[in-house]
Amino acid sequence: MTRKTVTCIQIKDIAAVEFECGTCHTKVSYPLDKFIHPLTACNVCQPPKQFIVYGSNEFAEWNKFAELLKRFSKNGDNFIFRFELLDEHRKADDRV
Repeated sequence: MTRKTVTCIQIKDIAAVEFECGTCHTKVSYPLDKFIHPLTACNVCQPPKQFIVYGSNEFAEWNKFAELLKRFSKNGDNFIFRFELLDEHRKADDRV
C-alpha cells in the first residue's frame, strides 16, 4: 500500500503577508487585515533595484491579489478553496 501525505491551507488560514529581501534577507511581515500594498524596496540594505516598481502593472496585480485574499478569507462556508503546499522532499515539477 502507498500512502501520500498532502499539506493544504485554506485562504482563511493566511494570517500575514511576508516580504523577504533577496539581498540581505531582512523579513517584513504584515497582518493580512493591515496589508495595504507590497513593499517596493528593502529599507535596510536599499538595493539598487526595486522589488516592484510603484504604480506598475505588477504592483497593481499584487494589490488585487491581496484584496482577493482579504475578501475570500472572510467568505462564508459555501465553498472551501485550498492551496496545496510542497513538502521538502518534493519539487513543483514532481507533481502528478
